[in-house]
Amino acid sequence: MDPFDYGQLLTDDQNVKWLELKGKFPKFSTYPELVQRGMLDLAFNIGTQNFFNKFTEFRRALKIRNWKRVAAESRRTETNNKGEILNGLVIRNNFFQGWFNETAKANPYFVDPNCKAPISNFL
Repeated sequence: MDPFDYGQLLTDDQNVKWLELKGKFPKFSTYPELVQRGMLDLAFNIGTQNFFNKFTEFRRALKIRNWKRVAAESRRTETNNKGEILNGLVIRNNFFQGWFNETAKANPYFVDPNCKAPISNFL
């Protein structure tokens, strides 16, 4: 297969995942860019079926735009057949968790895009 074909397959698959996320999260396009990219990475790597059927608290936090909670719920770990945690996945998770925390600091509002009450009012 031509390298271009691989690139096109990747692009096509990402576009499908993007549309699936938009279908399940109607306000997806209003989410901060780092959140969108983190969601796309997760959906791309574990599949949208797993994304939509697992990670209930993560998805709930996304829907109410509680980015601090999204970061706290971002806990991807996986073990090999010896029960050892795969460090690459932990590093990747920490990277995206950092994006979500960065978003929480920059956008300390949740529940609705028009809500301007700081998180501290709700905690």
